[in-house]
Amino acid sequence: MPEAAGFVPRIAVAEVVAAWIAGTAPLAARSLPLAEAAGAVAAEPVTAPGSLPASAIALIDGRAVMALETLGASPYAPAELSRSLAVAAGDAVPPPFDAVAATDEGTATTADVALGPGTALRRSGADAGAGTVLIPAGTRLGARALAIAAAAGLGSLSVRQARVVLAADGGGDDPVIALVRGFLAARGVVTTVVALAEAGTASALEPDLMLLFGGAAIGATDPALNAAVAAPGWRAIGRPALRPGETQIAGRIGGAPALVLPSRVDEALAAGLALIAPLLDARARAAPDPRATVRPLARKLVSAIGWTELALFAAVPDGGAWEPLGVGLLPAATLVRATHWSLLPPESEGHDAATPHAADPWPDGL
Repeated sequence: MPEAAGFVPRIAVAEVVAAWIAGTAPLAARSLPLAEAAGAVAAEPVTAPGSLPASAIALIDGRAVMALETLGASPYAPAELSRSLAVAAGDAVPPPFDAVAATDEGTATTADVALGPGTALRRSGADAGAGTVLIPAGTRLGARALAIAAAAGLGSLSVRQARVVLAADGGGDDPVIALVRGFLAARGVVTTVVALAEAGTASALEPDLMLLFGGAAIGATDPALNAAVAAPGWRAIGRPALRPGETQIAGRIGGAPALVLPSRVDEALAAGLALIAPLLDARARAAPDPRATVRPLARKLVSAIGWTELALFAAVPDGGAWEPLGVGLLPAATLVRATHWSLLPPESEGHDAATPHAADPWPDGL
């Protein structure tokens, strides 16, 4: 380890995340238009402002009627209607009408078919009653949630949204930087890319996390580490016991958590899944998103004790088992072929073949 950084102990991944979170408050809630809220986390429950739909809606073209007046109606004995209302599909159906007769099921004054209440219409409040929780607090806002909010007539939402600074000399066009930005964007994160020389002043942006990207591995002369050490308020926390990620260094720059990591795809993926996502999810008070699939292992899975290791998997063609593709050391082709991943904890020595194992699909943005 470089002299400038001082002695940096190897510590567990969970300890790194805990040290970053310690003493921090949840991300501040802010109001964002729906168009800008994708990936952010709902800061409070989103409730229906009124009944949805506000009035009954016709589902077909025809005439709105009172169902009770059609009791016993048939083509041979039409029921007399006190009144009716011509409607098109999608029109509001006002009280006291509670059913819609098709255009060939009667006239303005008669009904040829007996109808039950609610026939051919969507009742007021069928989607939600006033005050119904549409989106629980902690929900990551995807397309479905945002569409529901828009359908409820909401134009903005209270969200928690992180800000992350990425410092690299390759700029925003660097493929690893682009990968990380895509991963963060899917989580609603606002990113700013600066040169390593600007890392010290970037803390003025008050980011929730700073990522400093160096060479293929972080050594004594790496410019990313030197930029971190030179930044005002730098304090090393430890080297995460993470594979891939052996040379990464976690710390703080001022009040912001910081991570110095190599500009490698495997390192960026491991850091994103094991360190970055847990930190940002905790700060955003994001609800757990359990999407893991449990399948037996097609063969033995070996892991090094004392390390959190990223393991990658693909489904065996018959779909019945996980094929382990790699643990810790992850060749480039493996990163593309893999469909699922898991983090093997430091106490694990691996699992025998046929052991049920839970693996998650790649998160959005990857």
